[in-house]
Amino acid sequence: MSGIVLRLTVPAEMTDEVANLAKNVGASVSEPQPAASTANPLNAPITFGDIEAAAQLLTVVFTAGTAAVKFLTAVLALRPTPDKKITVLNSKSRKSAVLGRETDIQKLIGE
Repeated sequence: MSGIVLRLTVPAEMTDEVANLAKNVGASVSEPQPAASTANPLNAPITFGDIEAAAQLLTVVFTAGTAAVKFLTAVLALRPTPDKKITVLNSKSRKSAVLGRETDIQKLIGE
């Protein structure tokens, strides 16, 4: 199957809005999953429950690149403040970026 599979880590309070944006452009969306922590549990100042509450992971599948670009542009506009990080991984190309500006979208979807 050709298409674009994106894995997004978004702040928990934005999960529903991001999932709805994806559905509105015709993408398939997974159920939200807790984002995994790379922190060493012995050194982490917060608990796994805190990490789970802070971020959620969504997998979004697009059949066309134009829909993916439209979606990511809308997600970028949805981000309320720069401290709200939205990380995206293109599963096929293995490119990843923290969405901050339109050039990040080109990096993820473009050649």
